[in-house]
Amino acid sequence: MVFGKKKTEKPKSQLGLALFNYDNIFKSSLEIILKAAQEKKKLNPKRTYKMLEAAFNELEIITENISKNNFKTDYRSDKIRDIIIGLVNLLKHNLNKSKSFDYDFSNPDAAPVLSEIEKIPKIREDIKKRMKDIESDYI
Repeated sequence: MVFGKKKTEKPKSQLGLALFNYDNIFKSSLEIILKAAQEKKKLNPKRTYKMLEAAFNELEIITENISKNNFKTDYRSDKIRDIIIGLVNLLKHNLNKSKSFDYDFSNPDAAPVLSEIEKIPKIREDIKKRMKDIESDYI
């Protein structure tokens, strides 16, 4: 397996799996949109809308899987769950807001959205630190 691709295992914990799925969605479609936002570019509205709809459907499944009704856990993991759900909601809210100016991030109306989007990596780092504290199988 010298030249083969390293297979990543899915985490066994529910929160680790939710974060694993979030990272995969983020890398596959949302990262492109967020990089364009940081570079203040205009995106194709139809294509971006379709990408976001697919990503939002998958993110909705993640939040449903770790909701309080479907996943019971201890206090520390409960805080991590709330942060993950808050992260997903922040992302969805701001990307939906960007629809109002047709995903043109060079528009001056995009400044509040861009400032909120810049918080996402910091929140992800906070989740990573908390996942280390509970000795999760995925960080």
